Amino acid sequence: MLDHAILRSLGIRCARESLRRHLIERKRGEHDFTSALAQVRGARAAGVRVAWGLCHWGVPDHLDVMSPEFPRALADFTRACVRMLRAEGAEVAAWVPVNEMAFWAWAGSETGGFN
Repeated sequence: MLDHAILRSLGIRCARESLRRHLIERKRGEHDFTSALAQVRGARAAGVRVAWGLCHWGVPDHLDVMSPEFPRALADFTRACVRMLRAEGAEVAAWVPVNEMAFWAWAGSETGGFN
C-alpha cells in the first residue's frame, strides 16, 4: 500500500491501523478479511509494524456493544484477526482492543445505545 511506503520513506516504521469489523464480520462468526488485506500486505511489504485496532469505527449491525455477548464476540473476533495476521506473516507492534473507551461509555450510558 502506498501509504506504508511513504511512511517508511520518512523513517516511520510503526503505524496504527484498524481492522474494520463492520466490513469483516457482516454475519456473526463469519470473517472475510478482504477489506484488510491491502493494509496488512502493504505494511508488511514496506516493513512497517502496525498497532492493530479491533474496535474503532463501529461494529457490525448484528452486534450490540452493550449486550452481555459483546466480550465473547470481541474475543472471537480477536482470535480470527490473530489467525489472519499470522497467516499473512504480519508483524504486530501492539493491539488496541477498544478505541476511546470513554466515548463508548458515554454513548452507551447517556444515549442508551451505540450502533
